[in-house]
Amino acid sequence: MRLLKKSIPALLLVFSLLTTTAFAITNADTMRVFKKVYQDPTFLPQLYDAVPLYHELSVTEASVNEKFKDSIRTVLTVAEAEKAEGLLTEENLKARLKNITIDTAASMEAVYIALCTDAFSEETVASLLDGNIPQEFEPLYLAIASEAYVILGFGKKGEPTHVFDDLGNHLWAEKAIAYLFDKDILNGVSDFAFMPAANVTREQFAKMMCVAFQIEASAEKPSFTDVWKEDWFYPYVTAMASRNLILGIGDRMFGTGQNITRQDMAVLMFRIGEMLGVMDRSSSKTSGFEDDRYIASYAKTAVITMKELGIINGNELNCFNPTMSATRAEAAQMLYRFHQYVNK
Repeated sequence: MRLLKKSIPALLLVFSLLTTTAFAITNADTMRVFKKVYQDPTFLPQLYDAVPLYHELSVTEASVNEKFKDSIRTVLTVAEAEKAEGLLTEENLKARLKNITIDTAASMEAVYIALCTDAFSEETVASLLDGNIPQEFEPLYLAIASEAYVILGFGKKGEPTHVFDDLGNHLWAEKAIAYLFDKDILNGVSDFAFMPAANVTREQFAKMMCVAFQIEASAEKPSFTDVWKEDWFYPYVTAMASRNLILGIGDRMFGTGQNITRQDMAVLMFRIGEMLGVMDRSSSKTSGFEDDRYIASYAKTAVITMKELGIINGNELNCFNPTMSATRAEAAQMLYRFHQYVNK
């Protein structure tokens, strides 16, 4: 391992731990830059190749990616702050970004300093220390510069840009997925995979709703026999249940691991709408769906109301399929419409 005898603020280009005031930079903005660099065949593989040397220090490819994304978010956040202060303009964008990426970071974990110095040549490290962008770091710099032009509002931003490669036959949900991802309401199963056709469990949807509408537990915390404090979903299920938004499936069971049905999704959203005071019950007795008779009595009012508001709809046969499991794409589409309705 090579040791550097002088400070290396330039290396924070990759693994900055700088903390700054939060502006409007989103998870989706960060991922737009990360995806562009990730597709480059040279830059990240050099870092990954150095990883085995540090396994004993828990440096993995995943941890490299997370530090890398943290660094991108920092650069974009500082750039946006400078734009707000009038220091960064369309004309000096690239020059300012170069200075920001090299000069603004404050500290970095020693293990990542070592990782960089082992992953790249001494000439590259020396070039960074001199305040230059060496050839090996150009993919990172160019990705930040090109995407920042749009992210910072100099180009036409338009609709949110999805960062997932597997939407394929689910492009009808692309806008909804991008919108919810942009607001950190839901994530993919990996950096670039969303698995839109996978089913959504009851606990997963509970988390989506809690995050989307900032639902916190009330004083009374009900207990389910299939939900434990050690479970990742415990705070979300508890919050929903304590406010009577989720009632479980009977016998003190929440239904952990069970796929949520379309009618139950409608019920949860309807109850939240009532709790927030933005939704009135429909007086209609039928939903108008061809399979209306299969909608459970406890869900009928919710389904009818949500349909009248345009939040849910049927398929090409005008069927709602109330007892069928909901996919991640379907859940995103329904939650997107509901979120927009609540926040209109």
